[in-house]
Amino acid sequence: MAKISATITLTAVRDIESVTWYYQLKAGTVAPAKPTASPPPSPWQTSEPSYTEGDTKYLFVVERTIYTDGTFEYTSPSLSASFEAAKKAYNEAQEAKKTATNFMSADSLGVMVADMRNGSSQTPSNPSGRNVLIDNDSVDIRKGSDVLASFGENAVIGQAEGWHQRISSEETVFAYGEKIYTYLTPGKILSENMEVRGSYYVGDYSIRVAGDGKLVIGRRK
Repeated sequence: MAKISATITLTAVRDIESVTWYYQLKAGTVAPAKPTASPPPSPWQTSEPSYTEGDTKYLFVVERTIYTDGTFEYTSPSLSASFEAAKKAYNEAQEAKKTATNFMSADSLGVMVADMRNGSSQTPSNPSGRNVLIDNDSVDIRKGSDVLASFGENAVIGQAEGWHQRISSEETVFAYGEKIYTYLTPGKILSENMEVRGSYYVGDYSIRVAGDGKLVIGRRK
């Protein structure tokens, strides 16, 4: 009589039962050792800490996987990208705040740019050094409150109460205070005094001063 036999192999299938993340804050960028116990001992924790202003520590994370056969394993600890991004954003904001505090001030007059690194509490209305004032109409270069030059729809170079030049799209004026000495518009020059070195041309004629001091009028070449 023939006998038939067969072999049946039973294999335990290992499946994932759970995955848990653990977090640890520490000084320095050297990663902590990979945990060997489940759960990992303190300072590993299951809640992800949020970034605190000024914190210089680094956040490391590991992933623990528990299998249905009761075994477990951890990934290698790695830096938290989101925590580092929050730290970088905070540091950049602090640098921007520092720059604004050291070089910018504002009040009802507008925004002022000045060197205030010495701790001086200058404002656009109460400046103590050279500064640039920006408002809705112009950009003014000042020494204290005195405007040395102003640039807007019209530009003024120099102080209005002294010698200055006013420039617009239609005219250029050289004046002292309110008194205008030279006035230029397209096609016209008005001046209290005019000095010409060389020849002066009027239409087809030239006017020049000869070596003997006589005025010579001739045809324009």
